[in-house]
Amino acid sequence: MDNRSQRKLYLDVARVVAIICVVALHANQRVPVDTCLSPIIGQGVPLFLLISGGLVIAKAEEMSIFHFYGKYCKRLIQFFLLIPICSIMTNGLAWFCMGPEVSLQVANNTQSLPELMHVGQSSITEVMLKALKEANGIFPDVSNISNSHTWYLYLIIGFYLLTPFLSKTTKVASTKELIILFLLILVASRGHIPFVKKLASPLDEPYLPFFFGGYLLVSTDVFRKGTMFYRCLMWGGGVLVAVVLLQPIHACEIALLTKLYALVFPFAFLAVIRDYGSVLYSKLIRSLSDCSFGIYLWHFAFLWLMSAFCPMSTCNMWLRFGVFFTASLGGSWLLSMILRKFSCTRWLVS
Repeated sequence: MDNRSQRKLYLDVARVVAIICVVALHANQRVPVDTCLSPIIGQGVPLFLLISGGLVIAKAEEMSIFHFYGKYCKRLIQFFLLIPICSIMTNGLAWFCMGPEVSLQVANNTQSLPELMHVGQSSITEVMLKALKEANGIFPDVSNISNSHTWYLYLIIGFYLLTPFLSKTTKVASTKELIILFLLILVASRGHIPFVKKLASPLDEPYLPFFFGGYLLVSTDVFRKGTMFYRCLMWGGGVLVAVVLLQPIHACEIALLTKLYALVFPFAFLAVIRDYGSVLYSKLIRSLSDCSFGIYLWHFAFLWLMSAFCPMSTCNMWLRFGVFFTASLGGSWLLSMILRKFSCTRWLVS
């Protein structure tokens, strides 16, 4: 059978949009150009989780718990290995290029790049050993090291461990029961009523609605085009996008609106791609989609290289942002394509 008939082509388009958002977000953190970009490019991770939940939960429904863990055991081990490898390489490179204090300040957004451009004085061996000891992504505290984007791997590992149990519920639940479960997860993770949060604390995970909601969007008819939920999603998403992006009432200052936007926009966007995005599919989209995991892991390294070697100048900040974004996306994409060609390195990027 033709692989194209089995593969959900719109998900390739969604992955490409998601990885472009992630790289643009991190490039904007290194070279701040416009805070108005954030509501758009900040949706990369939710899109990735919608895609993952849509695929993984549906697959788990056909497996026993032990079969699922056996099938994905290598994947989980791969993630655990990639956390220290990616953290050490990326942080070591950042420290080599800019010095540990400077790179940490930039990563925490306490300083901007144009004020801090210089190349670190330590040797590559020294900084890699320092990264091995202090910035390996596992111990000590992973939240205090520069550019620790490996947090996403921890998140995915947790969802993979949860998935076979979640799938047992989705397999036997009716559409109404799935909707009730989704609303419960939504309230637990995004609600701010203290007693409700305590009652639903077992489901208290901010990203769980996207993971489970992706299953509803991709693998069920809950958000099928023409349903009440689909219409509510489209109308609600359209209004929130107009209010937040156009800011007729300075919506960014209204916390509730921005939180609703952050929740609804990824769902509405993926629904639009699902219904109309397949026409955008091409070999270029397929290549970027296949390399999206590798791009996520290694694009930070190219951002740090650009931070050190892109000469300081008075050029337009949008131009500078474009250079950082292009180099980061293009460099990590090329690296991923090269590493995918060899069986001994393919696991580093896919």
